[in-house]
Amino acid sequence: MTNILDRQTVVVSINLATLLPSQANVLINLRFFADEIVLKSLTYSPSAVADVADSVQIWCDKTVDGLIASFANGVGLSCQHDEHFRLSNGFQSSGNMMFQFQTTANGAPIYCNPQDLISPGAVLGNTKGIISFTLEFLKLKNKEIY
Repeated sequence: MTNILDRQTVVVSINLATLLPSQANVLINLRFFADEIVLKSLTYSPSAVADVADSVQIWCDKTVDGLIASFANGVGLSCQHDEHFRLSNGFQSSGNMMFQFQTTANGAPIYCNPQDLISPGAVLGNTKGIISFTLEFLKLKNKEIY
């Protein structure tokens, strides 16, 4: 990977039971201006209070694609990823990234982005566990996606 000039790893952990509404603005401080992120891992740990079955989408405001992952709630999950996502207009060395946790259990037979938040306001949603994901920020030499 000679195209990578620099990289930095960030771990984000969010307790979805206390996140109202279900979006988090996370302050990220980097050593460089990033061109893309790599989703390295995703872990979900359900709470003692049972989740109502749902597939949750994770949306990020700084990526070109928006949607970066999804997971089924209700059961523990830990998986490795290696998906690359281009950052829209790059990412300054520090700033906020917004992550939204969206439900797909809205009763429609077909789902597409964007979806409703799992906790749209002051009401706790169907997903109450802790989500953790590892992001690797990359500074690219030629700005190619591979």
